Amino acid sequence: MKKLLLTSLLCSGVALQAADLNIAVVDINKIVQQSPKMIKIQKSIDHDFSDRHQAIIKKVNAANEKNDKLVKNSSVLTQSEKESLVKELTTLQSEIESLQQSFQKDYDSRRNTDFQAFFKQVNEVTQELAKENHYDLILSTAATPFAGDKLDITKQLSDRVNKKVK
Repeated sequence: MKKLLLTSLLCSGVALQAADLNIAVVDINKIVQQSPKMIKIQKSIDHDFSDRHQAIIKKVNAANEKNDKLVKNSSVLTQSEKESLVKELTTLQSEIESLQQSFQKDYDSRRNTDFQAFFKQVNEVTQELAKENHYDLILSTAATPFAGDKLDITKQLSDRVNKKVK
């Protein structure tokens, strides 16, 4: 009985203390997806990598053409012609794989660098908003099973991010 009473008192103390906290939730994914700055970053990255992407597409098309030629004409090609086409295809496929891996590595690196810079700015704006509104805790909606609408500051933070992060 004493344990139950002690546990009840401890829980009520935690509840009373939590009631004094000013808590908010925010949907960071929504802010990121709707941010003009983020859209601009993604377009810039896509533009900067478009030439390399097109070069890979050309190589893939060339490999497909050689493969089609091999399949279509295999009955009339000599053994040495078949071997030559197979060797060219193998070389092209190796080049394509190498280009794709290099492209993906560079693209991901650039994307991560640019996104980290953006997230740093979002965190700075979030901290400013938290200080101005005296929030003790701001949680991500992704990590919160439930939060009432009155706790959601996504729109407020989104508007501020869009004004300050250009």
